[in-house]
Amino acid sequence: MKEVLTKSFWQGVRRTFTEARQDPPVQDANSQPAAEAKPDDPAPADVPPPIDPTP
Repeated sequence: MKEVLTKSFWQGVRRTFTEARQDPPVQDANSQPAAEAKPDDPAPADVPPPIDPTP
């Protein structure tokens, strides 16, 4: 736990955060951006159907 209190640890955290903000996100070949998702696509089997809020 002592390493969390060191200045070099927080400098590394800042460097990692800054690099992540500057680099473009890496896209997986299997991932699909939300804008291109089609509402007709069936939900995966492990996702329960939406709950109808009307009584």
